Amino acid sequence: MSFRNMFKPGWLISIVLTIVLLVSVACGADATPSPQPTPTPIDIAAFQSAIADAVKAAVPEAPKGVSAAEISKLVETAVKESIPDIPEGVTAAQVEQFVKAAIAESQSDALSAADVENIVKAALPTTAPTPILAPAMVGRPGGVPKLQMGWSVGGWGVHECRSSNNCLTPTAPMYNQLIEYNPETADFGDIRGDLAKSWKIGADGVTYTFVLADNAKWHDGTSVSANDVVFSLDSMTDPDKPRPNASRIAAFYDKSVAIDSKTIEVTTKFKAAPFIPFLATEWMKILPKHRFERLTPDEATLEENILGSGPFMLAKHDKDVVVEYRKNPNYFKEGRPYFDGMEYFTIVDTSAIFAAFKAGQVLSHAHPSSNLSNADNERLAQDRLGKGEVHFAGPIGIIWTHMNHNVAPFDDVRVRRALILANHRQPIIQFFSKGRDQLGAPFQPGSWFGLTEAEVAELPGFRELNGEKHPDDIAEAKRLLAAAGVEPGTKIALQAMIVVEFPDLAIVVAEQFRTLLDLDISIDSIELGAGFGKVLAGDYEMNILGYGPMITDPHDIMGGAYVAAGRNNFSGWSNPRIEEIFELQASELDLAVRRAMTLEVQEIVLNESIFIPHYWTMRGMYVDNRIRNFNPPPTDSHALKMEHLWCDPGC
Repeated sequence: MSFRNMFKPGWLISIVLTIVLLVSVACGADATPSPQPTPTPIDIAAFQSAIADAVKAAVPEAPKGVSAAEISKLVETAVKESIPDIPEGVTAAQVEQFVKAAIAESQSDALSAADVENIVKAALPTTAPTPILAPAMVGRPGGVPKLQMGWSVGGWGVHECRSSNNCLTPTAPMYNQLIEYNPETADFGDIRGDLAKSWKIGADGVTYTFVLADNAKWHDGTSVSANDVVFSLDSMTDPDKPRPNASRIAAFYDKSVAIDSKTIEVTTKFKAAPFIPFLATEWMKILPKHRFERLTPDEATLEENILGSGPFMLAKHDKDVVVEYRKNPNYFKEGRPYFDGMEYFTIVDTSAIFAAFKAGQVLSHAHPSSNLSNADNERLAQDRLGKGEVHFAGPIGIIWTHMNHNVAPFDDVRVRRALILANHRQPIIQFFSKGRDQLGAPFQPGSWFGLTEAEVAELPGFRELNGEKHPDDIAEAKRLLAAAGVEPGTKIALQAMIVVEFPDLAIVVAEQFRTLLDLDISIDSIELGAGFGKVLAGDYEMNILGYGPMITDPHDIMGGAYVAAGRNNFSGWSNPRIEEIFELQASELDLAVRRAMTLEVQEIVLNESIFIPHYWTMRGMYVDNRIRNFNPPPTDSHALKMEHLWCDPGC
């Protein structure tokens, strides 16, 4: 493999990361410089030439099969050997430019300037962590916006949270993570510091060092310390406590140590690409050790034990009515939050939500899953034309029907395969989102690890013929049902919780199976709390449900649904090969290999699993024009602290 072929985007990121990190460390980016004698003038051209030579010499003719990590190591070694001393006065920004130029000159089929620029930008969040202090205030301070929340508060335990709707959403504004997805940009890969003002990854790829903001305090005035972080990370990964979402880092996390009061060294079990993306989600909140270390899991969920460091503090909670927040006057990020407070009103009924928006009683949703369907949100935008608009977030999750494989007839894999084949997804997508949602492949179409949507549309169960369900799929589904002894008119109960479009979707799905397979499908619409209780108890045959991954990565989707311990695998279905692949891909750094593993899992899921995947959903969020600095989140696990928003004119 030639040198120029080596420098494709995935490898470029790794190489730029390595070189810029080396220079950032060597330049002492975070250190306070002491007075120095006037330096000798720097020969910038010679230094740039040295970098170019180091890059070119690193791997002049790499053998096939050399991984990106190995290439990065070779480049790192070459740079260290060729440039042992970074000249005083050379900045990391200058080196970035030198590296870009060297890369561009080292390939005949060079990337465009825009490509190289994007690659360098993609590297920056890791190589040069954003300082924790917010930039100078550009928004308008003041105001107490009223937002709509589609569920009542289900608990205040950050690490015990199972649902982003009724637990994480009301809790998030009061707490911080170590790092966060930047809510002030549309770039879903932009990760910046939250409590951590900086962080770096060691040369071994498994050691992470985080430095906390000096002035971060808990709401009781106690300083946030490294011991709080160690306690919190250990709590998130405690196998003896209920951690349905915070435990997602447990597959990677080994240990953490407080180096001093503001510095933490975290070690992972192996080099793990998903670790930082998981750690940046809203689920990974840091808790005060002095408050939570002696609490039981049940006590940790109580309102009286809330104690965060976040931009807002709880002012009032009227159950099933409203959660009121007030601004944290001692927040460690200068100028944040902009709002003086917020009010989250619990409004569940669709007509009541419309009425509240029309009357100006609420300005936006507190969460992407607001209890309005996409069609409802678009209708709301039309009714409020000129006063607000709908922003589409995601795809934030997959909507599917679960089949309980612990009860007949779904204990027979042929029945499960038949229903997966017979579902006609295209008209469902057109009806509920006007074609905006994506076909419900087990892994998100268009992602780096999934098929394209056009490829998905050619798969059995997803394909059409002249706009109709493909007859071969219907014939095969009928054959499988007959082989399993399922006769025409067999009665099956389909449960749908009264949330978003689930009851309406149940009607469409039931009608499809009646028409195409001659099954007698009854529908049980049930209130959310009671319905979820039945799901957890295994008291259902089929159930309309949704799953929202925390991050766009196959590890999250596999771990959340397709392995036996997955939080969305409610009947505990398992396949030995999927369990094996899940463990293997966690430490695999080669994206092509991970993608091949992912597609193997997809094939198994479509042939054997308990899931009838309907569509990947974009969730509409209506936002009043007065609310500024809003960007739709990539998933429902991001951008819930609200510290970056303001109103102009006031609200």
